[in-house]
Amino acid sequence: MKKYFSSPRLLKKIVRLSSIFFAVTSLSYLNASPAASQSSEGFYRQQDRPEVFLIFNQLNGGFYCRVQNEDQMKAYGGFRLVSTRTSLNLSGRFTGDCGWPNGFFRRSNQAAVYRMYGSLGFNRFNIGDSYCRVRDEAQMGKYGGFGVVSVVSPSSNLGRGRNSRGVCPNP
Repeated sequence: MKKYFSSPRLLKKIVRLSSIFFAVTSLSYLNASPAASQSSEGFYRQQDRPEVFLIFNQLNGGFYCRVQNEDQMKAYGGFRLVSTRTSLNLSGRFTGDCGWPNGFFRRSNQAAVYRMYGSLGFNRFNIGDSYCRVRDEAQMGKYGGFGVVSVVSPSSNLGRGRNSRGVCPNP
């Protein structure tokens, strides 16, 4: 019996199975279930959890993503748009962290400004497919000036879900 439990192959299997168990129990903690869905597209949060999820593109089977941080939720229009539920049941395909809505953004620890633009076909949330880096102050002036730039957390993944187009073209 002792030899059986000291087998490296068995230990690897136990570790793998325990990680699967952890993933399944984590999902059950959020009450995430592929069988049940929220009634409509939008932002949702389970009342005992801080994470906010965006449910979108229901016409194509539905997708959902996790809002990256408070700054991203503000860029989408603020927490007033979030519906809180006792139990959050998500269906569709989880796409990871949400992409940023179209607009101009700068991380608080960097000078570079990025323009998010384009369309993915579900414009209700103003999510595009491309981003570029604004060349300089003169170009930013042509885009409307620094007053249109949102300063966001250094951890924000601005290019999430978008294709980089390098330096922005002049408007």
